[in-house]
Amino acid sequence: MNQAIIFNDDLAFDNERHAWIFTGMLSGSVIKIVIDEKYHPKESHVDDTVKFDWEAAAEDWLAKYEPVGSEILLELPF
Repeated sequence: MNQAIIFNDDLAFDNERHAWIFTGMLSGSVIKIVIDEKYHPKESHVDDTVKFDWEAAAEDWLAKYEPVGSEILLELPF
């Protein structure tokens, strides 16, 4: 599937889920991208390179799969 996603600059760590979460706009809807803490520890700074890699991984995921609901759990590399 080839869809355009616009990412928001709202990367944050969710302590309850032990995951990094950021959002994007996909076909007029907000979608959450969730990345487990095992891929990047909470205590570590997430630099722009890592953010861009995660965004690229989300785009690649969307090119192959259709989201179910409003959330994508990325397993890196998928």
